[in-house]
Amino acid sequence: MKKRSYKSSEPKEVKPVKNVPISFRENDVAAEGANGWNLLEMGIEGFGQDPANYEENLAKKPADNRTFEDIIDLMVELGDAADEKGEKSLANFADFLLVKYAETKEDDPTILFNQLLVKIANADLPDTNDILKKLTKIFSRTVLLEYSQHNDLKKAKNSAYKKILTRANQYISE
Repeated sequence: MKKRSYKSSEPKEVKPVKNVPISFRENDVAAEGANGWNLLEMGIEGFGQDPANYEENLAKKPADNRTFEDIIDLMVELGDAADEKGEKSLANFADFLLVKYAETKEDDPTILFNQLLVKIANADLPDTNDILKKLTKIFSRTVLLEYSQHNDLKKAKNSAYKKILTRANQYISE
């Protein structure tokens, strides 16, 4: 069996071709742009808006009175209707969105602390590892001290998480 090996070489430089005629179709959008007509030159007057009233129209956005509970109810109804019609993928997607929303509403300080550590680790900060070590030590010590004083683990974790938030802000702002 004959084996062939390939060598990688530097890409050859492509030179532009000179004096090539450019042909445009009559109703082509590119032809209109090449003939000097440009949407950017049109301004907002071309879209039927008076430039003097543009700022006023921006401020008149309709208020959104929906709450998260309304959206959750809508997602539950959407999932139920999709289940009844046999559309499993849409029902699974609605369930997925509900689960993700429930995860964001999680109030366990340990999970919030872990999420904070991940955000700091993904941030482009100098000495990220040192910050993570310091925050972890402070969180652990505070949980131990608070638990020994109050004998309530949830209170200890909450106070440790609050302390970590202030320290994290200090470390990141430095």
